[in-house]
Amino acid sequence: MSMDLFLWKAPVIDDEDEARELVDRYLEQDDKSAFEPSDDVARALDAIRRRYPDDPEGGAERSAPWSSWPIPDSDRLIELNIRWSVDGKVLDDIVAIAAEHDLVIYDPQGPDVYRAKDAPVSQLDEKAT
Repeated sequence: MSMDLFLWKAPVIDDEDEARELVDRYLEQDDKSAFEPSDDVARALDAIRRRYPDDPEGGAERSAPWSSWPIPDSDRLIELNIRWSVDGKVLDDIVAIAAEHDLVIYDPQGPDVYRAKDAPVSQLDEKAT
């Protein structure tokens, strides 16, 4: 089993239904205009890949957090397919990287959408309670 996370720069929204519609337009209808291009998205993707490689030659293996890889290249939308069994630190690292680049995070499992810099309590803190 896996979970999906989506990260982007703009548009900045806070409505889960709108986030789902944007992701559907981008992925299902191939409407790249759903998200604005941003160097911050590309830099965040590079940082995530450095921390958690997404190709076998770069170090991805069965213990990697990804359910599927490689992560598609994009300067508009980062699509992450993450194993449910990953440690909360992986999610915290992804949120921290997204916050550094002021990205929006959409978690369709919640569903929840928020700016990374306004992220809810960390996964590590939630496990401690």
